[in-house]
Order: sequence, then structure tokens, then C-alpha cells
Amino acid sequence: MNRPLTVGVIGLGSMGMGAARSLLAANIKTLGLDMSPDACAAFQAAGGQIADSPATMAGQVDILIVFVVNAAQVETVLFGDNGAAEALAAGAVVLQCATIPAAVSRDIAARLDDLQVMMIDGPVSGGAAKAAEGAMTVMASGPAAAFDRAAPALTAIAEKVHRLGDQVGVGSTVKTINQLLAGVHIAAAAEAMALGIRAGADAEQLFDVISGAAYSRRRLHATFGCRYFYQGSWDCSGDGQKPNFPTSPERRCPSAVSGRRRCRPWARR
Repeated sequence: MNRPLTVGVIGLGSMGMGAARSLLAANIKTLGLDMSPDACAAFQAAGGQIADSPATMAGQVDILIVFVVNAAQVETVLFGDNGAAEALAAGAVVLQCATIPAAVSRDIAARLDDLQVMMIDGPVSGGAAKAAEGAMTVMASGPAAAFDRAAPALTAIAEKVHRLGDQVGVGSTVKTINQLLAGVHIAAAAEAMALGIRAGADAEQLFDVISGAAYSRRRLHATFGCRYFYQGSWDCSGDGQKPNFPTSPERRCPSAVSGRRRCRPWARR
């Protein structure tokens, strides 16, 4: 295409906002959309444009990046009332960045393909800081033509794009595996705290010792950020079932053992 690329970002949370601003910094025309008026105002202040709805946005963009929280929200913004899917032009690309089950990714890609729209299954990691720097990691799979079309946008938002093949769903599976490895650290930290406390160690002192020894403080606190692990760590097999383990904040978060609430369960992404 001769005309400049236009990108839309749905979901202007900590990750989506960083990506959207990185696109602006790369001189890519970018539209944004979020349920939060404050997020929309902040993006406008940064030089972005706000769309009225997913459908309105989709009619104006070549690449649509979805940065919402879960599969239900992806379904809503693409196929719900005023959804984006049917308004996208043939040959457009959806870059789906939410952490969702692989089976859902494959289903969405098939439905978009019926509309002649390509999809990259591209969950991300790196947190808000990397997103703000345009330095996220993308675990991506999908057709080569989609990567070619979305290349300028991917370059703007990501430091590393792992090309994991042509089959949608592989990206989500790899992200799941990554989340499961994070879960190993959560479980190990919880067991270590419990072992020390049961053996008579003071919980506060134990936490301080292991924060500065076996782990760096940043790593240990990141380990306790368990909402994101819980949100994204199921369905490696693709059956869409949630895991069968306790979900109260206290039982999800080992830091609650010492009375230090270092994670914010269900905080907005």
C-alpha cells in the first residue's frame, strides 16, 4: 500500500498505553480506545486519536492491536455489538496480545479468516516499563503475510518478536508455558516461606533475608505478582478450563503470609 499505515489499539491499560505511545513515537498514525475516560484523555494528550467504538476504529485501520484482559473481552471487542471484526477491510491484520487459551485463539483466527482478515496470535511480556519503552517481547504465530503487513507496528512496540510458526495458537501455548514457569517460582517462594515460619523463623525477617539473597528484591516481588500467573496459566491443552486451585487473594499471594500485601489482586492491566 502507498498510503501510510494506520494502527488501532483497543485497551489502553499499562501495556496497551505503552504500545500505543510507542506507535506514536514511531510516527505511525494511531487510534486508541478504552473504557476508561482518563485513559482516553491521556492518550489524546500524547497526540493520539480516540475512536467511538471498535467498529468505528476498525473501519479506519490497517492493523488492529487488542490489549484487553481476557478471552471474553477479546470476543466482545471483535464480535460483540459494534465489534471490530466485520468493519475491518479485507487484508487487515489483528494482532491479538491478550493472554488467552490457544483453542480460543484458533477459533478467533478462523472466524476472522472467513472475513478475509489475518490474525497474529501474539501475547506479550515485559510489563509496563518495557511497554513504555517499546521494548516488549511478543510470542507470536500466524501467517507470514500477516507478519509482513504488521512489521512496522511490531518494530515500534517490541524489542523481540519470537516468530513461532504459521499456526495460530502456538503463541498462546508458549505464553502459557512461560506462565507455568513463573508459577514454579510462586510455588517455591510460598513453600520456602511456609517452611521457615513453621520452623520458627520470623516471617518479616525471613522475607527480608530471601529478598536480598537467593532472589533479588525485584525478582522476589515479581514472583509475588501472582494475579497475572493465575490469569494466564491454564489451558496449555486448549480445553479452556480454569485450574482447580484456591483463588482468594490470601491464598494466591505468598506475601500475605508475612502480612505484606505486595500484589494487587485483580488490578487493572
